[in-house]
Amino acid sequence: MKKTREKIVLRNGVKLKNRYIMAPMTNKMSFCDGEVTQNEIDYYGLRSTEVAAVITAAAYINDEAKGWEGELSISQDKMISSLSKLSSRIQKQGAKSIIQLFHAGRMTNILF
Repeated sequence: MKKTREKIVLRNGVKLKNRYIMAPMTNKMSFCDGEVTQNEIDYYGLRSTEVAAVITAAAYINDEAKGWEGELSISQDKMISSLSKLSSRIQKQGAKSIIQLFHAGRMTNILF
């Protein structure tokens, strides 16, 4: 188990403080428009202390791709500010921040 706690450098030069990565988990904490909430920032902040990287919950890529209420959004430029705060909080703990891109496909609630 000692190797899992050792630092690692990926081929592209990215350095990870260990080999633990937090897998993406749906938390339904975002505002109804997909903007990150303070609760969500705190949630990821608490969980990013020991891992090398955090993969966020699913983030819909355009407004037609939304799968459920409380889902993160990267569909509009106005989300950049809150997403940046989220990423900064994760990185403050020494972890890399990764966002999971998502499209709900035929399961969206959007009617065309």
